[in-house]
Amino acid sequence: MKLKLKVENYDIDLTFKPSFLSSLYLTKKPKEWSKIAGHLAFKLNFKQVNDALIVESESGLTPEALHRRVLLETGLYKGPYEYLIQDLPSKVKPQVEALAKTYKGVRLPYAPLDFKYILVAATLSKRVNYERVVNWCRSIWEKTNGRLDLTIKLTKNELEEIGESYQIFQLQKTIKNFSTLSNHLHEKVKYLIGEPYVPPEEYILWLPPELARLTLIKGCWGMGPKTADSIILTTFKSTNIIPCDTHMKTVAIRLNLV
Repeated sequence: MKLKLKVENYDIDLTFKPSFLSSLYLTKKPKEWSKIAGHLAFKLNFKQVNDALIVESESGLTPEALHRRVLLETGLYKGPYEYLIQDLPSKVKPQVEALAKTYKGVRLPYAPLDFKYILVAATLSKRVNYERVVNWCRSIWEKTNGRLDLTIKLTKNELEEIGESYQIFQLQKTIKNFSTLSNHLHEKVKYLIGEPYVPPEEYILWLPPELARLTLIKGCWGMGPKTADSIILTTFKSTNIIPCDTHMKTVAIRLNLV
């Protein structure tokens, strides 16, 4: 099946890189991305030509379902943000205009069906650059196809084949906690939502973003605010959730935004 979407103020390269969702894709040419892991792996391809996004898929989805899925994974479910800049306070407007000019066409991709993959990618992202995270993720996808139960069972030698950084060896402990999330739920979440009777990734996606954030931070070893926020930003339609690390603080101060 082939779809052609008209796009405005959009750049698929800047949208996907450095998004965690791009760990599920491979790009060999500018503006071309093919999915290699997660839902619809090897069945979804994107190619942007000027103001058109060409989609090729062998997913078996109806045209309507595929269209909805494409809008989510490309960030096109929301229109260009550039038109909103004019409503900003004058104190920050020049800085945001400069950022918009530099990163023209950026959107926020969203992949709730790939929650487990995003969990792994975000957990690995502590104090490390984007390229290393992507390389680690692709090695893990090759060994486990994104299955958390198989990731937990990777041996020390198999982990060392992926890399020797502490993030890789701490990943298993975080995933083990997530897999038994019902044993670590915050009391407020239990009171408001009840005990989970579905897999943990489904339970998290049922929660309001604020409660999902609390549940991830309190229920998973090694999960801090930045990691939890990164997961929510990529799996919920919650653009008010902003992952913030030392780099974000540095940029905000340099741009006189705070």
